[in-house]
Amino acid sequence: MGASVAGPIERQLSTIAGITSLTSTSALGISTIIIQFDLNRNIDGAALDVQTALTVAARKLPVEMLVPPSFRKVNPADSPIILFSLVSPTLPLSRSMIMAR
Repeated sequence: MGASVAGPIERQLSTIAGITSLTSTSALGISTIIIQFDLNRNIDGAALDVQTALTVAARKLPVEMLVPPSFRKVNPADSPIILFSLVSPTLPLSRSMIMAR
């Protein structure tokens, strides 16, 4: 995943102006690339540049890849302020996850 998928996408994304950080992690069947932009960069313009870069990079990705790359905009300041965990002695974890959604 790293060489055949993340590599071509990273190379294309690195041409976008205003990037302050680009990090990537890959595992079997998944690659995640996180881009941080300069605070002065317009987020909608950056999103358009990312979409364009993904479209260009898609031509260099393996043909076996059935799902095209996608992205989402995230504001790190919008992180949750509280996280909690619930445990049940009678409810299995698989059932708990379905109910939490």
